[in-house]
Amino acid sequence: MYFVYLPEAHQQVQRFIEELFVALPSLYAIRVDLLDLTIASLRGEEVAREALMIDPDTSKSSVAPQEIAGIWQEELRDHVLGELAEAPANARPIVFFEGLAALHPLTNPTAVMEQFAEHSLDNPLNGRPVPIVLFVPGFRVPHMSRTYHFLTQTSQPLLMYRGEDI
Repeated sequence: MYFVYLPEAHQQVQRFIEELFVALPSLYAIRVDLLDLTIASLRGEEVAREALMIDPDTSKSSVAPQEIAGIWQEELRDHVLGELAEAPANARPIVFFEGLAALHPLTNPTAVMEQFAEHSLDNPLNGRPVPIVLFVPGFRVPHMSRTYHFLTQTSQPLLMYRGEDI
């Protein structure tokens, strides 16, 4: 699920998330700040990453963003699976992705959801799918239910990932 909000409303959204946990104590909330995760997963790779991104050989520099995004997306999946393994048996897990601005310019929220959809994210205790909520700074396009712009990238409208139709 996408929760698209104007970037200037970030602090209000953070308060909303905090209040939601108090209101719904039966949920086992897994909050993932993608900025923190991105920094941790790529720590120590700064010089190599920068060299790869500016390499004059376009066969290297053109695939660098996808390779870098792939590294931290794998870390993201491992982190979420580790958190799910610690969920109490009676709780209902839900995953919140925050700090999505850290994705720019390498990838976008829809690509993250597509990555998770490739390998089902299920609760290890009961096999049920775990809902994922993405808090996306940007704005929705009026009269187009699934179209949004990530941050202020008005030249690149994105479609919300729907998953497989049942």
